[in-house]
Amino acid sequence: MKEDQEETDDMMFEQIMNKIGSRGKFQKRFNYLFNMFFVMLASMPYYNFVLAMAVPDHWCHVPGRNGTNYTLDQWKEITLPREKDTAGLLSFSKCKMYVGKDWADVTSSGLTPTDHGLQKHDVTNCQYGWEYDKTWYTETAPSRENWVCDREIYVTNLYSFSRGGDVIGTFLMGQLGDMIGRRPVFFISVALLAAGRLISALTSGMYYVFLAVTVISSIPVTAVFQAPLILGIEISASDERSLIALLQCIGWTAGLCTMPLVFWALSGDWSMFLIVTTIPSALFLFTCKLFPESPRWLATTGRVAKCEKALGKIAKMNENTLPANTADILLTLSKKKEKSYGFASLFSSWRLAKNTFLIATVGSLGNLVYFTLMLNVNTMSGNPFMNFFWQSLVELFGFILGKYFSEKLGRRWTHILAFMFMFGAHIFIILLVNKPELNWLLLTMVVVVKFFATLSGYTGYLQSMETFPTCVRQTGCALGSSASSIVGTLGPYILYLGSVTDKRYAYAIMGLATLLGAIASFFLPETMNQKLPETLADAAVFGKDQKYWALYQESNIPFDGTDASITLTIFTPPSTVLHNATATAPTPRVTGVPTVRVTRVPTTRVVYLPDIRVTSVPTTRVSCLPDITISRVTRVAPTSGGVAAGWVRLEHKLPPPLFLHHLSSSIFFLSSPLSFLLSSSTTSLPPSSPCPLSPTLLLHLFSHLSLDPPPTSTSNILLVFLSFSILLT
Repeated sequence: MKEDQEETDDMMFEQIMNKIGSRGKFQKRFNYLFNMFFVMLASMPYYNFVLAMAVPDHWCHVPGRNGTNYTLDQWKEITLPREKDTAGLLSFSKCKMYVGKDWADVTSSGLTPTDHGLQKHDVTNCQYGWEYDKTWYTETAPSRENWVCDREIYVTNLYSFSRGGDVIGTFLMGQLGDMIGRRPVFFISVALLAAGRLISALTSGMYYVFLAVTVISSIPVTAVFQAPLILGIEISASDERSLIALLQCIGWTAGLCTMPLVFWALSGDWSMFLIVTTIPSALFLFTCKLFPESPRWLATTGRVAKCEKALGKIAKMNENTLPANTADILLTLSKKKEKSYGFASLFSSWRLAKNTFLIATVGSLGNLVYFTLMLNVNTMSGNPFMNFFWQSLVELFGFILGKYFSEKLGRRWTHILAFMFMFGAHIFIILLVNKPELNWLLLTMVVVVKFFATLSGYTGYLQSMETFPTCVRQTGCALGSSASSIVGTLGPYILYLGSVTDKRYAYAIMGLATLLGAIASFFLPETMNQKLPETLADAAVFGKDQKYWALYQESNIPFDGTDASITLTIFTPPSTVLHNATATAPTPRVTGVPTVRVTRVPTTRVVYLPDIRVTSVPTTRVSCLPDITISRVTRVAPTSGGVAAGWVRLEHKLPPPLFLHHLSSSIFFLSSPLSFLLSSSTTSLPPSSPCPLSPTLLLHLFSHLSLDPPPTSTSNILLVFLSFSILLT
């Protein structure tokens, strides 16, 4: 009785959301506007500084070539020494030049590039500044301010300090999100990001001011994406979580693919590029009326009146009305609200602390690889804009397949396999990095790593959203992002290490990170089809009873009879008795009939069971499912399909996805086994030959997302085999 009451308490808010609509117009408008379109625009100012900080190919400027007919390569041959780069290849020095000659005399004396006498002279650092390759960039911040050679570390520090700003922001904004709400944090974050990037375009000449502004504009970058994602998840149906995350990923990829093309169209002018890619996202500061506060957050923090008002807006747009007892339910929930202690709450129990540590560790290692690869794009040969475009585009496939595998294999196994594939790819990269003739294969393997890094990031983001309880969800996500940002500060220095020593070192460090990430992922709980923890008490037992090696975990999403992906339609004669809206039936047993055991039914596939005659119904509970409560009862008119006058249609909603473990009804089939093969898109299928002596029930399982084709031939063969086995019995 106590457990039932606790389950009822947990379901109270879900019942309200289901009745006002958790997948209606309001959710669609919000998620497509803020979790896709806005994310597309915001991803550009998030990463536009990466392209703006690109360092073009450069070399020492040596005056005098204008008075000669030497080509640039010939002049380099005369004035610049050759050095081995980090790949072991000889190339012109970027930071050294020959000394000891008056270059005007050299050019007037008629020396040719083949005169190697000049190479015997001493070399020195660049004395007259640098020249930059303007094939792709008119100007970037480093080329404008000469952040190269002995000041090359300036760019590395900018990258690293920007991640430091992200660390500060995720701690600050994450906790503010749970303290003052998702809505104000979102608009504060958008304002800071836009202002910071616009000021950056004007202050590169003052390095420390530029550095400070870069840090400030990096403070809100995580909250800009987390606030709408968390709100979208909290106002939508549970089976919409991965779709919402996918919408953000699509928007993210679209923005990253658009950004380098904009830079290219602007002829590589970095300051104009920052301005053009920042202003569109700033326009969302005028969307205050479209971005509500989270009703779930308002309820858990005791703001009953505001919560009811927010729910009313959702109900109105979804063309529904608030239940009459909404205020009473919210008042009850407000009395049960628990105080959040911020980050300390994440370590209030051993299991929550373990999950927090693992999520932070896995996210940090995956983010380190992702961020380092993002920065590495600027060092690759070829068109830098298209390099960035293609490596951004591959993320879309990572997101799509991440969604697919996270729903088929589960979040945990998807994460593990992604890290293992990245580890294997890094081994190949280390073997290829110093082999110029296999550069195409090297670039391919880097794209493979980027793909799996994206897949890993998607899965980890989903796990983070689904593991932390509502009261500290944004705080927990912020902690994970903070840890990722802290570790991410090492990314620029990893690349710097490779640029001054050996490129293989950078890839070896990233490979080690992926191996550690795979090990840590083994100990995370599975979150697919699991009820979101609402309180710290829920989080303290989350994942406790899961089987470690199981590919599928049993769903623990509570059933409320009002909203689900699977509907059970039962046609039954009027002799069936309904007690308190609970289906019951006579229970004469037939011996020798095997027990049906269904272990998994896909939610997005239309599945029809043949006409069945129930001879034993287990009281009012089906094994692991809650009591069978009929949500709708309608009379059925006589039809030619075998339904007699007065028959009753009982519509029963089951939680998605449907897991019927140990369904213990003994049945025998009245129809041909070939009826398994006759899948249809209709929403009703009356029994073909009802028996007048006992209830004949048709179990019609279908999904409102019936987009997939009928069951595979293998499934049909198994079902036919089962049918023949039953008939033989």
